[in-house]
Amino acid sequence: MTVYRDCNESHEIVKKFWKILSSSSNEDKILYLKFVWGRTRLPLKEEEVTEDHTIQLNEKADVNLLPVGRTCFFRLEVPHYKSEEIFKEKLLYAIRNCTVIDADIEHVIANDDEEGSNHGNDEEERRRNANRNDDEDNEGGDN
Repeated sequence: MTVYRDCNESHEIVKKFWKILSSSSNEDKILYLKFVWGRTRLPLKEEEVTEDHTIQLNEKADVNLLPVGRTCFFRLEVPHYKSEEIFKEKLLYAIRNCTVIDADIEHVIANDDEEGSNHGNDEEERRRNANRNDDEDNEGGDN
């Protein structure tokens, strides 16, 4: 079941969305589900769906931006794209290339933090080695 926010099923953006999705390949449909829900397929039973699929129109959003998938809410947020071609281009780009979801971001941040602390240790080790080399050079020059 799909619900609509700030639009309805007869709104032009919704009609464009369904036309784009229905003409998409199965692979792109799977990518769409992952983009908005974090899963690659729908449950077999409708009662297993915990969130309604939501399409939300954001009239104030810049039309140069990509649509946003809210995986925790099974929601697609879209600017009011003026043409179906632009909407399709932006949606397909987003689902094919924007594959990081919230849990992934937390994992990346954690890894960056760990690497950052390692980089700090590497930098500290480089300084110690440089100081040792300077000391050795100074000792050798006195002989």
